[in-house]
Amino acid sequence: MADIVHWIGEPVADGRVAEHRFNLVREAGIVPGILWLPGGIDHPRPPYPLVLLGHGGSGHKQATRQLSLARWFAGGWYTAAVAIDGPFHGDRPHHDRMADDWSATLNALIDLDLVDGSRVAYLGLSMGTRLGLPYVAAAGRGLRCAVQWNDELFPRAGQFELFDRLGSPDKPLIAFPGTHRTAAPLAIRSWCEFIVDHLVA
Repeated sequence: MADIVHWIGEPVADGRVAEHRFNLVREAGIVPGILWLPGGIDHPRPPYPLVLLGHGGSGHKQATRQLSLARWFAGGWYTAAVAIDGPFHGDRPHHDRMADDWSATLNALIDLDLVDGSRVAYLGLSMGTRLGLPYVAAAGRGLRCAVQWNDELFPRAGQFELFDRLGSPDKPLIAFPGTHRTAAPLAIRSWCEFIVDHLVA
């Protein structure tokens, strides 16, 4: 059975961003997600560059940080953004393979001519990084990496080891002081600008 995007309700638009809720119907189960697209009359037409947003533990596809990041990309840079619920988070009670579900979500959006499959980035936060790395490795795409310098859950030595193992020739290490749940506005802006430089330029 082919994966099918089932749109839920009408898009919610505010003039700059249009938010589309969907379920990706797969043989293994439902993958709930949200797609944010540029809105208004002056934006370019699709296909758009795309940022896949992996949320942190205890979060979900529509958490405050996901909404903020998605609106920044779609509203300011004419870049689509998509988030899907992680296992046992949000509207997703089952535990499918995240790497495969990310790949299926991307392919479904490409098939609908909404996004440009040659300009895709992944931005994962905490659990979103842990579950997103296998997808990034399997997809062969460049990894965008940001690190909290005083993270109490992920020691600095492990962060350096992960960074060293990334195969991309373009992999700046961006480090900011702060604990696991702390992300300064400057840190968030640096993540986003790094991605935009690679997708939009």
